[in-house]
Amino acid sequence: MVYSNHSYKSGGPLEAHFGLGKRATVNIVVTLPNGRTLKHRGVQTDQYLDLNCSVSQLSPVKIGVKP
Repeated sequence: MVYSNHSYKSGGPLEAHFGLGKRATVNIVVTLPNGRTLKHRGVQTDQYLDLNCSVSQLSPVKIGVKP
């Protein structure tokens, strides 16, 4: 799991490193906080991959009072 913040006024790296052994390709599944998944199939290994999940891919937060 990758988190952008860890506590008050602090942050952490957004990189995740995976040891894949001798595999040449992998399938990547990213699960966003709203439950939506982004799937990337047949990704070549031995590279830096920048997966930029934009705000438009997240569902809006509902603020209200429960009855």
